Amino acid sequence: MDGEGRLRPAVLAVGAGRCFVADDVVPVVAEIDSADGQVIELFTWTLSPLDRHLPTTSALAVQDEDLLVASPPAGGVVRIDPDDRQFHG
Repeated sequence: MDGEGRLRPAVLAVGAGRCFVADDVVPVVAEIDSADGQVIELFTWTLSPLDRHLPTTSALAVQDEDLLVASPPAGGVVRIDPDDRQFHG
């Protein structure tokens, strides 16, 4: 997200009736309402300070109800449960 709070889309995933978009620089994924384009929820995860030079998110996927985020500086794949807002590295 930029200094004004705008999302800079990098990758997206659609599944289980949901649409997710990852920011290009910061570890943020927004769940977007597919009908009106409004942000429903924001999700974030922890990055390793040693790997901040790597792309924040390289891919997104939806599996069942979970969001899978391929985040090299987080050490691999992060699983986010959008319903309880918990992430698992």
